[in-house]
Amino acid sequence: YIQHKNNIDGTVLICPNAMAEDLRELYQDILKTHPNPYIYCSKEELDSAYTAAQNALLSPKNVLDFSLVLTGFIKNIRDSHTYFNPRDILVLSGNKSRSIPFYLNKIDSRFYISKAYNNCIPIGAEILEVGTMTVDSLYNLTRQFSPNEAYTESARIEITTKMMGLVFNVQNKSCEKEVQFKYVNRLGDTLLTKVGRIRSKKLFKNEDWYSSKELEYDFLNDQAYLRVYSFESRNEKKFKKTIDRFFSIVASKNIDSVIIDVRENRGGFILLLEHLL
Repeated sequence: YIQHKNNIDGTVLICPNAMAEDLRELYQDILKTHPNPYIYCSKEELDSAYTAAQNALLSPKNVLDFSLVLTGFIKNIRDSHTYFNPRDILVLSGNKSRSIPFYLNKIDSRFYISKAYNNCIPIGAEILEVGTMTVDSLYNLTRQFSPNEAYTESARIEITTKMMGLVFNVQNKSCEKEVQFKYVNRLGDTLLTKVGRIRSKKLFKNEDWYSSKELEYDFLNDQAYLRVYSFESRNEKKFKKTIDRFFSIVASKNIDSVIIDVRENRGGFILLLEHLL
């Protein structure tokens, strides 16, 4: 997932047997590893959601549609730490894939640009359409991907809005190098602007979108301190080697007290978190 070697083709269909096996393995792993998947749903409800997901996979599907089925099943647990992150699909698309980075804010029923690559769309502009999608249809699609956390609807709206740019890039895998935005500027004019897609390799090197500061460590007397800013590394091998070096020093110094600081961590790839654990 994190070596950027494979490519995801949205037109390729996955056979039902392969999807059913993945779903079965996912459910078994949840029951095996989750502390309590029945806090916000009963066993009967989760079993019913599993059956519904099985029935939804009786015909071939592409990666995006398959991930929607998995998401619909997992969301019944209502645990934001147990969900399918569509960012993984984007990563699997490889370094040569193209995307348009942007973030939106939702105020009442309207959506406004809060950040856009190279300020290609003015901050504060009200977005009406992105490509062939209305902003409302994009929000509704993103809502299917966004995680549940108990019954905190306000938090879900916030994370859904922030994920809209990601979901657009995941589902819009056309070969076109530009995407048209329809928006209203601060003067009230409705404008159309074509925005070029950015190769992922170039985007990952942009400090405004992917900070190069991922982790650092220090030692003071008999304490070891490790600060992890993000698990979304530009160089996974280097990230792992730094973690290994830190714990090698801890072992060589016989340090018993280790502080791992993940405050304001931006998240990232689960396999790098697993390596740390």
